[in-house]
Amino acid sequence: MKKIITLLLLSFLIIMPLSAIDGFDFFDDEEVIAEETSETSFDISGKISTGLETYLDIDSPLKSEMNPFANLHFTLNYNHPSLGGNAELYLPALKAGQVDFKDLIKELSLSYYIPKGKIQAGYFIHRWGIVDTARVVDIINANDYSSGLSMDQREMKISEPMILTQLYFNRAQLELIYKPVFTPIQMATSGRWDTTPDDFKNLVDDIESDKTITYSVPETNTFDYGSFGARYSMPIGSVDAAIMYYRGYYERPGLKFTPIPNPPPFNNTTIETIYTMMNIIGTQVNYVKGPFTFAAEGAFYISEDTDGTDATLYNSKVSYIGSVSYMIPGSTSYITASYNGTSILGYDETIPMDVDAGAGPQQDHNIIVGVHIPFMKEKLLVEAGLTYQIPTKGYALLSKIDYTLKDDITLSLKGNLFGTFDTDKESIYKSWDDNDSLSFSITYQY
Repeated sequence: MKKIITLLLLSFLIIMPLSAIDGFDFFDDEEVIAEETSETSFDISGKISTGLETYLDIDSPLKSEMNPFANLHFTLNYNHPSLGGNAELYLPALKAGQVDFKDLIKELSLSYYIPKGKIQAGYFIHRWGIVDTARVVDIINANDYSSGLSMDQREMKISEPMILTQLYFNRAQLELIYKPVFTPIQMATSGRWDTTPDDFKNLVDDIESDKTITYSVPETNTFDYGSFGARYSMPIGSVDAAIMYYRGYYERPGLKFTPIPNPPPFNNTTIETIYTMMNIIGTQVNYVKGPFTFAAEGAFYISEDTDGTDATLYNSKVSYIGSVSYMIPGSTSYITASYNGTSILGYDETIPMDVDAGAGPQQDHNIIVGVHIPFMKEKLLVEAGLTYQIPTKGYALLSKIDYTLKDDITLSLKGNLFGTFDTDKESIYKSWDDNDSLSFSITYQY
């Protein structure tokens, strides 16, 4: 019974095994280094898109769920010789349910230019890492899986308040970052993208049928949950390299049950959410040779639970990813492939209610392949990415076709496919097996 409870309850802690490579990142979203300008400028841009998204019912196509959508993306940039401002707002006009602050604000920040650098403060997204398909050192901002996956990983990031200092020394760069509060991972707990195991829901229902469950969730919007980090980037010969350090809370929650559920009859139960403090040491390298680009990242998560005996805290782990990309000569088309792995240290699935026992296999491995192919002088763009999670045999295929009708009007067709080759193994891809979708949209840029 303990083994069953461990598998059921602790899988909820991370809401099914999530690999480090969920989502794809074929868009060049690297932050542009802001430089002091000699003139004052004020720019407004954005895009308006509308369309129809269909969740396919393969058995009964006429019963497929169809949802219209309309979105406004607004960007405002202000530049002054010593000051800059950025605002990026996203307004989902037809989104079902409640719209949170995190859904609206992608950036709201001010930058102050100093000699050999800048200081930026406000709500924004700052990413570490270099690999196209996924990044294991992209640890600053929390991830949002409440609406599934996106080919653009930045769309899945949550803007957070922070202060960033960037300093330049000849060919090297130093970044210092401070986040005063903590934002955990966002997952759906109901609806189509809900990944809560049915057995966990049934167990909660069984307890509540006769007893009471009290939930205790910490207030993470306090200075007690602040975090900080630093990254130093420099070229080593023909290789671009960086090392980094970050101290903050792991985005996935742990749960503490008091008392631990035993076979019926159950007792009144308290479920407390707990977050694990991590010290993270990472590195990234990038090397270009002709049409080939080689990139790699590695991260060592050092848990506050150094001996791995606290069942409510995550253990230390090692994550890595390596990739190779090939740019077809004479074009902007490229193909990329990468291999990602994670190893949990001190893994012991026999510990009752241990969070790591429900977080997936001790050794997690993923293969990611992506293509970016423009046609018709880049009026037509085809992109696709495939993720295969080796231990669970789960997969996700995301694809998109863009056609530029005019310079400011684009037609888009997107298709997503989720599933697994082994229905006996739990994974996020298995839980989303019914979420295959096809969407069409038209976007006007201004």
